[in-house]
Amino acid sequence: MAAHRSLFLRFVVAAAIVLPICAQLGPDFYDHVCPQAFPTIKAVVEQAIKREPRMGASLLRLHFHDCFVNGCDGSVLLDDTSDFTGEKTAFPNLNSLRGFDVVDEIKAAVNSACYSNVVSCADILAVAARDSVAAIVTRSGLVFPRMLQLGGPSYQVLVGRRDSRTASRDDANNNIPPPSLDFPALLSNFQSHGLNLEDLIVLSAGHTIGLARCISFRSRIYNETNIDPGYVAQLRMQCPSSGGDDNTAPLDGTTTYFDNVYFSDLLQYKGILHSDQELFKGDGSASDGLVRYYSNNPNAFWADFGVSMIKMGNMKPLTGNNYGEIRMNCRKCLDSVGLPAIGSDLAVSSREWAKVSHLHNCASEIGKERCQVELSKTLGLAVSRGDSTSSPPVFGQIYHNVLTYEESMVDSLIVDPISKTYAPGLLHCVSSYVQ
Repeated sequence: MAAHRSLFLRFVVAAAIVLPICAQLGPDFYDHVCPQAFPTIKAVVEQAIKREPRMGASLLRLHFHDCFVNGCDGSVLLDDTSDFTGEKTAFPNLNSLRGFDVVDEIKAAVNSACYSNVVSCADILAVAARDSVAAIVTRSGLVFPRMLQLGGPSYQVLVGRRDSRTASRDDANNNIPPPSLDFPALLSNFQSHGLNLEDLIVLSAGHTIGLARCISFRSRIYNETNIDPGYVAQLRMQCPSSGGDDNTAPLDGTTTYFDNVYFSDLLQYKGILHSDQELFKGDGSASDGLVRYYSNNPNAFWADFGVSMIKMGNMKPLTGNNYGEIRMNCRKCLDSVGLPAIGSDLAVSSREWAKVSHLHNCASEIGKERCQVELSKTLGLAVSRGDSTSSPPVFGQIYHNVLTYEESMVDSLIVDPISKTYAPGLLHCVSSYVQ
């Protein structure tokens, strides 16, 4: 199966052909709303990895841990509140999950580049994970992006997710597979999320970059026998039988390169985590066969990794205006960040949005009334001006509220009361035509 899928991907784009794309996710979701979203995320990720090479693995892991708990909805980023205990303190995440500050940095940069809050934190995690894999730090310390496949297509990240309004520590404890799992439990966990054996093998190989904490592999190096003796001796120098829980060791032999050395290490019984070595036992199983196949076929691994990442990213996303929200701060729901309540006054100068050139063109070229309708299609919001309402049928069920401004500034600012997201693009479109 792996050979067939990889061969096929040499001729077609995996994201468009091999997998059925979720009807409400796509690679071009932000093309009109914020064409600078992807380049901005990529730039911040590369700078973060340049500062700390390990950060690439940390951002990839954030996306994985987000998706495995009630879908890819950004819930892993939420701080605890009086209403819920979030996922950051769950056992698989506590003192282990990293990269939250980088996500904050990305969110601020994207909001600035987009001149508004239109890119979800869940989408930021998905795009940052892809960019983390594609931008690996060289030994000279320079970041240089590369394709996931040598000579083949890189996977396109599908976007259009919205952010959850809650999180659950219990769900994280129950759904994220710990490194102590045996193979049957690992496979069962992945299958419960709609993934299969091949997905388990290639997604586990995300461990080709990054570091492992002593506490996560201590039991393996002191209690298990299916491990290379020389490798054990090396690891025991870094991880004592007691203490030093936060000491780290590379997950594979080339930890700053996204390659297939992870599989070669398993063949030599140098899997640092119990769950890693469970994928290869030397018993001739289907799992053994896939590990051998990918150890000899790096291009196939890169191709199939992209396919499985897209598949994982499609796990129960929140989409559409009736689900979730677009957080202003990835750590907090909108209710807790001090946004004005629906119907309250909000003083915003129309001149703040003068740099949104594609919206300005909309107003100047096709006229204000048409512009409002077209932008409502782009932003997914009903459009209202004064007492009259213009709403395309597809958005006919979306309720809206209007905040009135002085005529010299702007006619109205549209609000989606479900997500409590303001639409400054519409504000600019109206004001640029009514000078």
